[in-house]
Amino acid sequence: SFFMKKADRFICVSNYIRDVHIANGFDSNKMQTIYNFMPEPSSVSKRISKHLIEIFNKYQFIVLYAGKLSLGKGADIMIGTAQEIIKKRNDVLFVFAGVINYPINLVRDKQLFFLNSVEYSSLLAIMKLADLICIPSVWPEPLSRVIIEAFSLGKPVLASNRGGSKELVNEQTK
Repeated sequence: SFFMKKADRFICVSNYIRDVHIANGFDSNKMQTIYNFMPEPSSVSKRISKHLIEIFNKYQFIVLYAGKLSLGKGADIMIGTAQEIIKKRNDVLFVFAGVINYPINLVRDKQLFFLNSVEYSSLLAIMKLADLICIPSVWPEPLSRVIIEAFSLGKPVLASNRGGSKELVNEQTK
C-alpha cells in the first residue's frame, strides 16, 4: 500500500484486480490491465512419457485440472464431480497436475490420475492431449494463467465464475 500510493501507474493482471484496487481507494486513471503473455502453441515441443500416453489412450476423454490441489483452488469440488461422473462413465480419465495439498489417499480410483508437480513444458504437452481443462477455484483468482495457456492451445475451459476467470471464460469465448 505504501509503494502503491507513491506509484504513477499500476499494471494489473486482470480487470478484477484493477477493480479491487479501485474499490480500495486507488486512482482508476493510474490502472492498466495487461494480461500475461503465453508462448506460441507451436513452441510446445516437450514430449511426455510413453507410459503416460498409454494410460491416456485407454480413455476416450481426458479432463485436466492444472494447479495446486487445495480447497481454495476447488480440488474438493473437482474430485467430487469426477467421482460422480466415473460412477456413470468408464471412458473418462481425470488428470490432476500440480502440487498436492489434499488427502488424495482417500479418493484413489483408476480414473483419477494424480501427477503431482509437472514441469511447465510437460504440462503444456499434457494440455494438448486433454479434451477439457477445468479451473474450479472457489477463491477469487486474480487471473488463472492456465486459462490463457489452454486457449492458446485451442482447448475448451470450464471455470468457476470467480475473480479474473470470468474475464476470459464467458459468453464471448464459448
